[in-house]
Amino acid sequence: MREYAYHTQLSNKTRVLNGFRLLFRSTPLERPLQRLASGTSAHSFWGRLVPPEYLYEKGSWRQVERNGLSYKLDISNNTDHWAYFNFSDPGNQELHGLIKPHHVIVDIGANIGIRAMDFAQSVPQGRVIAFEPDPMTFKRLQEHLALNDLKHVSALNMGIGSEVGTENLYRVVDSNSGMNRIVKKGLDMSDFASSEVQLSPLQPVLEGLDIAAVDVIKVDTEGFEFEVLKGCRTVIERDHPILFIELDDDNLKENDSSAAELVQWLKERGYAVVNAADRNPLPPDLGHCHIDILCSYPATGGA
Repeated sequence: MREYAYHTQLSNKTRVLNGFRLLFRSTPLERPLQRLASGTSAHSFWGRLVPPEYLYEKGSWRQVERNGLSYKLDISNNTDHWAYFNFSDPGNQELHGLIKPHHVIVDIGANIGIRAMDFAQSVPQGRVIAFEPDPMTFKRLQEHLALNDLKHVSALNMGIGSEVGTENLYRVVDSNSGMNRIVKKGLDMSDFASSEVQLSPLQPVLEGLDIAAVDVIKVDTEGFEFEVLKGCRTVIERDHPILFIELDDDNLKENDSSAAELVQWLKERGYAVVNAADRNPLPPDLGHCHIDILCSYPATGGA
């Protein structure tokens, strides 16, 4: 069985650094570090001083007000931790540069709503449809939307797939809800807690919400992305929305697909596919890759 927890086999260098990082968990040091790390890379000088989420006790809650949004974050969870320290995300910045105030955005794999809320601020005349299948994570998504009174965001406790049905969603790392995943390959996942989640193709759901067209689709589903795209096929081929997709070859292979297969599927539908962080072409070998991709239609034109 694959070992998903990335902090179980740390190098000696990381262990020593973590011992030093523990000092910054104290409030007098954490708050200045949070301000210094905000907007920088996680690999910057200040970013490297930040204690990782697995060094915090479960239930390490922080309240944050930033750019007109309120957040309630448990920084023992990776998603919350990243949002609290506000590390930079060049790919996300590239995507936001393409979003217009009237756009309709579909966020598939919305987690606790960090990106959905950012999207909502960018589309005051548009709408955001946020899909999060995990029931516990969905509850926190709802809390964030209520905390910020974001009425033009619709949150649905379900996932998108190629057909109507159910799958098991596994919680493979306790400290990272962003790694919750569906695994269809027949691997033994009995050691992990799971929830049965509902799936549907995208178009029937949009019809129920009276949405005629979509401008942007973001997909981050930890290896289920190809199945999600198949479930979005009608919308993709009709509306040609901007696509922002996490591309992780190892995760995709757990669902009998691959990064190369997914990218080829997009190109066959006329999309240009680039690395979201820098707009550079993808490498010819996508084996074991872990990147975000930005996809625009038509391939010869642009977004």
